[in-house]
Amino acid sequence: MTAPLKNAELLRRKHTKGILDDNLLQLLGEKLIEVPGQLRQSGQIMLNASSIQIPNPEEEIARILDNSNLPKRLLPSILQAYNIEPRANKFGVSSAMTRAAQSSSPEERLLIESSASEYLQTN
Repeated sequence: MTAPLKNAELLRRKHTKGILDDNLLQLLGEKLIEVPGQLRQSGQIMLNASSIQIPNPEEEIARILDNSNLPKRLLPSILQAYNIEPRANKFGVSSAMTRAAQSSSPEERLLIESSASEYLQTN
């Protein structure tokens, strides 16, 4: 699952001196300090999502696919994943998406998981 946080990327930087670059090591150390707080925030988002009821998960999933420009052909596999552990709440919908993504190509998996993460971040 992709963390449901905006700007959750830990570090992206071109490095030419390898891992022994002192500036890179310092920057990485600073970024790693932020991880526990980001994990707590991500957990709180998922916890809050479990209290938001979704009356029609199938329609909700179709809407997410449409809003994310993901192919409609994903709907049956996401619904099948939803039926394994049906929870008619926002977290359950997101969970179904990430479960279905596990059988996708790496590129498609990232797109699906990113869409699930963005969905959790919306009100």
